[in-house]
Amino acid sequence: MPADGYGSMKQIICRDLSTWTQTALRIVVRQAHQAIAERGRFRLALSGGKTPIPLFRRLADRGSLASIDWSCCDIFWTDERCVPPTDEASNYGAAWSECLSLLPIPPASIHRIAGEQTPFLAATRYEQDLREHLSETTPLDLVLLGVGRDGHTASLFPGSASLEEDARWAVPVCAPVDPSPRVTLTLPILNAARRILFLVRGRDKREILRRLSTDRSLPASRIEPRPGELIWLLDREASP
Repeated sequence: MPADGYGSMKQIICRDLSTWTQTALRIVVRQAHQAIAERGRFRLALSGGKTPIPLFRRLADRGSLASIDWSCCDIFWTDERCVPPTDEASNYGAAWSECLSLLPIPPASIHRIAGEQTPFLAATRYEQDLREHLSETTPLDLVLLGVGRDGHTASLFPGSASLEEDARWAVPVCAPVDPSPRVTLTLPILNAARRILFLVRGRDKREILRRLSTDRSLPASRIEPRPGELIWLLDREASP
């Protein structure tokens, strides 16, 4: 696992999917309550892929719905594939169908990346949106991230020039897998977050988790929130 660089880091290993999902839900709800109580808003960035889907479903169920004031939330994305929102590869589309469409959240508080546009235009407009709602004093409260078997996170892939970006918050990238054109958040905005939660499940993630502690070329190893908290939430199969 990555070394504890700037903030605090902890690892949580869950025995099964139910416990894993409930733990993730508890972290999100706790962070939402704290952010709203202290600052009046909860700024959450969602990840894509299949891993967070069980969490999305729990967030939308009646019990969880009652525990978060969604009128005080802003929803962002860590990355997006450059496809229309109705495409099955759309990160926004998955979050919308599984969760957001069921929540009483104002449409203006859902800050999607317009994947149907060209990558450059989508990244430029998303950056403008981010800077209208975030700053050094109002960073993302919670970022959900995953990790690929190659060590990528968000759409930051090994060897990509985007890993060295130190000014822009959102950039267009070409992923080595389909769909290739994407937009991703960069390390400066990710590492400014108050808390980052890595969601990891499955035996196929064991080897990359072993490598992360020693290989700094892997994008996921460069996630070091300053001075925020980093949490790795694993199921038993993923645990190295």
